[in-house]
Amino acid sequence: MYSLGIRTRTVSPNALVWLLFAAIFGLLVGCARSVTDPLPETTRPLTEADIPALVASMTLAEKAGQMVQVDVSTATPAEVGEFALGSVIMTVPDGELGTAQAWRELFDGYQREALATR
Repeated sequence: MYSLGIRTRTVSPNALVWLLFAAIFGLLVGCARSVTDPLPETTRPLTEADIPALVASMTLAEKAGQMVQVDVSTATPAEVGEFALGSVIMTVPDGELGTAQAWRELFDGYQREALATR
């Protein structure tokens, strides 16, 4: 029989139990859902029957804003939120924003502002 010079060590059952506990605890903490969701969940989707009440709750300025479509070159994300603008269209020539990350950041800003309004 050949010896490779590797020393073996016996692990106590208590150490194995604690190791297993730590591993399970780490998995549970890692998989836990965040307490605060980024977007509130609605109890049910809006239906056509909800439209009259929704429109009645809007101010005249909100109604006017919802009928406006702006180009990304003419309105900032803050203005989308401030004026409750209804739509943003993209007419910037290809390559002007550079990277996919720049596009993503631009439209994330518009989306954040739109979602912050009612």
